[in-house]
Amino acid sequence: MPSITIPFNKDIGPVIDAFYAVSRARQNALVARNLELPSPVQVRLLIDTGASTSCIDPAALAPLGLSPTGLVPVITPSTGSKPVDMPQYDVRLIIPGPMAKAYDALPVTACSLGHQGFQGLIGRDVLSQCVFVCNGEAGIFTLCI
Repeated sequence: MPSITIPFNKDIGPVIDAFYAVSRARQNALVARNLELPSPVQVRLLIDTGASTSCIDPAALAPLGLSPTGLVPVITPSTGSKPVDMPQYDVRLIIPGPMAKAYDALPVTACSLGHQGFQGLIGRDVLSQCVFVCNGEAGIFTLCI
C-alpha cells in the first residue's frame, strides 16, 4: 500500500494538499455537450477521524459549477442533537503525489471551513479505505492509500 509521511501542522492538525474535480459522470456529460471542463481545485484538507463524511468549503466548491445532489442532515458539535440540512455534492477527490489516488463520485457536504486554515475535511468515508497513523510526539503523520 503506497504511503506518504508528512509533517504534522501543530496549529491546525494533520493536513494534506489535494484536488477536487467534477466526477467522471459529470465530466462525461460536459464532454458530450462540448462544454468546457472546470479545472480541478486545489484544497488543503484536514484529516478528521471525528467526521463521518468528507466536506468542502463552498468557496472551494464554487469553481466546479456543480449543483447539489440533495440535502443531508448533519450533526456537528455546534448543532447539538438537532441536525441541520446541508447541501451535498458528488465530486472526485484526487490525492496527488507518489501515492496518487482518486475517489470518484464522492458525496461531500458543503461546510464553511476556509476561515480555519483549510478548505475541507477528509472524513471516515475516505479514511475507511486508508491507513492513517498520527505520531504527534514526532510531529508527523502517515497516510497509506
